[in-house]
Amino acid sequence: MQRSATPLSFLLVLMLSLLSVPAAAAAILLNGGNAYHRVAPEQMDYLFGYQDLSAEAVFASGSELPWQTATSLLLDPAVSDDAAWVRIRLHNPTQQNMQRLLEIQWVNLDQVQLYQRDNQAYASPSQSGGAVSAPSVSSSGPAANGVSLNAPAFLFPVEARAEQTTEVLLRISTHHMYLLPIYLWQDEAFERYKLGYYSLYGVFFGALLAMLFYNLFLWIFIRDRNYLLYCIYLATTFGYILAATGIGKQLLWSDSAWLQHSAYALFAAIVFFSASVFITSFLRLWQRERWMLYLAVLTGGYWLIEIIAHLTGMAWSPEITNVCALLTSFFALAITIRLALQGDRIAITFAVAWFFLIGSTIILMLMIMSVVPQNFVTQHIQTVGFLLEAILISIALAQRINRERYLRGRAQQELLALQSRTNRELEQKVRERTDALENLTKQLSHSNDELQQLSMTDALTELQNRRCFDVVLQQEITRSRVKTSPFALILADIDHFKQFNDSHGHVAGDECLRRVAQVFRAHTRVNTDCAARYGGEEFAIILPGMSEDEARQKAEVIRQAVADLDIRIHQQTHKVTISMGVTSLIADERLQPDQLTAMADQALYQAKQAGRNRVNVYARED
Repeated sequence: MQRSATPLSFLLVLMLSLLSVPAAAAAILLNGGNAYHRVAPEQMDYLFGYQDLSAEAVFASGSELPWQTATSLLLDPAVSDDAAWVRIRLHNPTQQNMQRLLEIQWVNLDQVQLYQRDNQAYASPSQSGGAVSAPSVSSSGPAANGVSLNAPAFLFPVEARAEQTTEVLLRISTHHMYLLPIYLWQDEAFERYKLGYYSLYGVFFGALLAMLFYNLFLWIFIRDRNYLLYCIYLATTFGYILAATGIGKQLLWSDSAWLQHSAYALFAAIVFFSASVFITSFLRLWQRERWMLYLAVLTGGYWLIEIIAHLTGMAWSPEITNVCALLTSFFALAITIRLALQGDRIAITFAVAWFFLIGSTIILMLMIMSVVPQNFVTQHIQTVGFLLEAILISIALAQRINRERYLRGRAQQELLALQSRTNRELEQKVRERTDALENLTKQLSHSNDELQQLSMTDALTELQNRRCFDVVLQQEITRSRVKTSPFALILADIDHFKQFNDSHGHVAGDECLRRVAQVFRAHTRVNTDCAARYGGEEFAIILPGMSEDEARQKAEVIRQAVADLDIRIHQQTHKVTISMGVTSLIADERLQPDQLTAMADQALYQAKQAGRNRVNVYARED
């Protein structure tokens, strides 16, 4: 608490003035061509603790009092039980008196009184120091000429005498922060400003009401509690902006001293409490990491306690509220960013929404501390942040509707698919053996569907991979058995590939594999044959409907094509050859895939033993 002066402290003030005479703030140079002037912090002097002095005594003391020049729009200390005297000096270099409107664009002040050097005072309606509404000055004062002085902020007429420096004193008391964004307006400029001001907030409140009723109707029809909680959050945001701008004080609760005193802090606490409850429910934090729920419960509990304190009339420090508001915002941002990093798309939208609100609030605080310029945009950017946040959260709610609808539809499809598959299995159990071919067709169709979901291509050679080869081989054995038709299998291996790879490097080895694979792909039938990379340098071809002699001829053509390849590596041409093993048969009930590949592999081994670069056919024992 700042010290308070007594009615008999004037002599003490004079004694203190002998110890130090601080430099006065710079005077404000008025120019008739400027529509308005924004009072900078360095143009304001202030002091605390002399509220018992009269304005005449403060004027008489002049620089003898321990005035301080402000360094930001927020006085130091920002919160005090003592009233503050604020001094502004207006210099009018012209030969005519100038009429201006002095506006304080911070509505959370309990009482403001304005005095000029001629001791004419313009004060709030209440002189008792209690919470009052924004002042209204009669038209008989210096600010006449038909200008309405009704405004959501504190507004006073001032007169700057010609070729003089006029001192203006403001006596201010508040239980909130001592924040003083002060403007000097020409009458017409102020009317234009009011039009833009009310237009901005008309759009804001209209958009907020539209989203409120839209989500309220969704809750009525869907009965999802998240929409109701979001409506409560929007409604409390509506009340907070009304309190923060002074529009509510001016239009809605001008007759309620309690609301004028408590509305701003009360609605701020309710907004944060409703936001904590909404985030907990919407993001289902009880299903997430434990620390997220703990933070939400902790912050929600604090704001509930502050709400109760305001409702019961308990004193509450604005500084504690500001710190907890900042912590709550960053807690919410941390939770949503964490969920977004885990792949939750709704949380991404939520994080962006909170980023807009927190970012706009940070810009507002930087403006208060005079780090960024004070203008219409920076003063009202938090309102825009609230609007963007509300829009993005509405989008997140819509995303949730779509996701839940999609999940329900997919679950229904899976249930129908399961039911259909079960019915097919039951039907297959009662069918006669004469339906074997039809059952085989269905199984092959089902297998083909599964194959489409798998990676069927070898990344290096662009041939079919080993997994695809195994599936196709089993299918061809079944087809051969049912239709009593032959099919052939060729296994091929690049001769001396390890030495080639070691001599020329892995890049050259990969190029060799690609070129050989191109030959295999060029000599296979697109719709029937299956050319695959069987192993490292091994390849395989399944040839449905092909006899042993036809398969041998096909293998010979491929072998010769590989031998004719020119593989250029580092400006040099290299040759490679392959050895191939061929087998062809009509499958019976006992034939297994590994038996067939063993036959082809044995033929391949014999081809290598015979000198490589040749085709060998598997010789069956009669």
